[in-house]
Amino acid sequence: MRRRTFVKTMAGASAASLLPGLLPPSWWRSFVFAATPARPGASPYGPLLPPDDNGIELPDGFTSRVIATTGRPVAGTSHIWHSAPDGGGCVDDPRGGWVYTSNAELENDTGGVSAIRFDADGSIVDAYPILTGTSRNCAGGMTPWRTWLSCEERGPTGKVYECDPFRRSEGIVRPLLGSFNHEAAAVDPATGDVYLTEDHPEGRLYRFVPDAPGDLTAGTLLAAAVDGDGSVGWMSTSTRIPDRRRATTPFAGGEGVHIGDGVVYFATKIDKRIWELDLATSMLSVAYDCLAHPEGSLNAVDNVTIHAPTGRVLVAEDGGNMEVGLMAGSGADRTVSALLRIQGQRSSEVAGIAFSPDGTRLYFSSQRGIDQDTGITYEITGPFGAATDGNRTVALSITSAAHVRGGSHAADNFADRQQLQICSNADDQYVRRAFIAVPITTARGPYTEAVLRLTARVWNGVPSQIDVLPAPADWDPATLTWDTQPTPLGGPIASFGITSDTDERYEVDVTGHLNRLHADGATVAAFTLRHAQPNGPVAYVTAPAANSNRPELVLTSDPEPAPPAERRGPPGRVPRRRVR
Repeated sequence: MRRRTFVKTMAGASAASLLPGLLPPSWWRSFVFAATPARPGASPYGPLLPPDDNGIELPDGFTSRVIATTGRPVAGTSHIWHSAPDGGGCVDDPRGGWVYTSNAELENDTGGVSAIRFDADGSIVDAYPILTGTSRNCAGGMTPWRTWLSCEERGPTGKVYECDPFRRSEGIVRPLLGSFNHEAAAVDPATGDVYLTEDHPEGRLYRFVPDAPGDLTAGTLLAAAVDGDGSVGWMSTSTRIPDRRRATTPFAGGEGVHIGDGVVYFATKIDKRIWELDLATSMLSVAYDCLAHPEGSLNAVDNVTIHAPTGRVLVAEDGGNMEVGLMAGSGADRTVSALLRIQGQRSSEVAGIAFSPDGTRLYFSSQRGIDQDTGITYEITGPFGAATDGNRTVALSITSAAHVRGGSHAADNFADRQQLQICSNADDQYVRRAFIAVPITTARGPYTEAVLRLTARVWNGVPSQIDVLPAPADWDPATLTWDTQPTPLGGPIASFGITSDTDERYEVDVTGHLNRLHADGATVAAFTLRHAQPNGPVAYVTAPAANSNRPELVLTSDPEPAPPAERRGPPGRVPRRRVR
């Protein structure tokens, strides 16, 4: 079926035909099951144990704590936690630690967003508002440039606000992201494109393409148009009203959305589905259908997030069994199970699921709590990285970077630049070297593969060969200069050639070096990047401060040891696409 027939059929469907219990047309269900959807199965973390002191059923090895309660000061602060906590996100704090943001889904301009700041050991050090005076702030999404997008579920006039998570502040409305009943947002780190869901029986999937990544003040809003074979196209749409054209595709109540490894996962609550859109192929399919599996424990879908170290997808329930569902494994072995279940709060909903940047802590809220009025926000710790078979791949964001320059710039610091510069010359005035480092404590070794993912270009397209050398880890990017630069710990461990004057992605194999670091018990991997030739032009490598295509260290390890016998679940991870 071609797009014209497909969208006409769907656009003509009534909202009633999409209500729970009434199946969509048979051809639509045939289309979505062309892929291999997940099925109910056992959890890779093992069975849930009886409720803990906070009323939460968790697998063995996991613990919970309450970090905030509606109407009470957040521990150690004077900030009163808001009612109706909803969507949430986490971001690493350049000062150390991380910040968790939480929307307040309140009416009549009494909503907004609050933030809780944690130090490096997980202790709460501050809490404060970052948006006030809005309505029904439902979900949202964290951006690669460390801002929080808060979405108003305010009917056709709902807006998206961009907020600064790191200080008491007020968000800025971003009108180009559309006016509709906003639910959630997710940013593709490779492009800066923003994907948006609409909570409406005939809501659309939107995509905002910025003129420049990280700048939401200029760009184009698009709506998805899906062919019968699952291929997705995009059509320009209005930023002032919701899209209801026949040429675009309705989705039955858009909810959470998240992006991981080039795949957009989003939920639709009326037909109780988790969808996956592969950005490399532009193909859409259903990852899981609750209605097709009434025997499964997951029977409602809302917020979505991804555990980056394992690629596992988490789904919060709006009501249902008050669970956080877990989709793990790959291909025909992909299963859905319960990661946790809240007891005694069946009239509430689970919201705001988000991991700390290192993937060791999960945050979420029970929006209405025990008394249907008092929201409770929790933190879960445990062995989230556990896997029971299949290789484990972890993509670690480079957290420290700077380049240095000789001559008259020998005392200058360049840590805040979005591009690291590399140049060689007989005159030190023009020589530049780059340094990058990343903690590796969350990635279990030894490694079957270790790859530096770098985005780079060269001045005027003059081919350049860049050497990668091992560096000490005891340098601070904020104070690094030519005069204080560390001496490499040895000769080149790898090299790569740059030939284009436009950004291209490079993968540099550093497996041997990472295994040596692992054997030595190192906690940080640090590298020097310098020209291999004596007189090389300026090469530019995208830095952590950039809005997209930031550098990563991707580590793959062998399967972990077999778990205890009671953990029978088929584990694994969502397949990862290599970025080239």
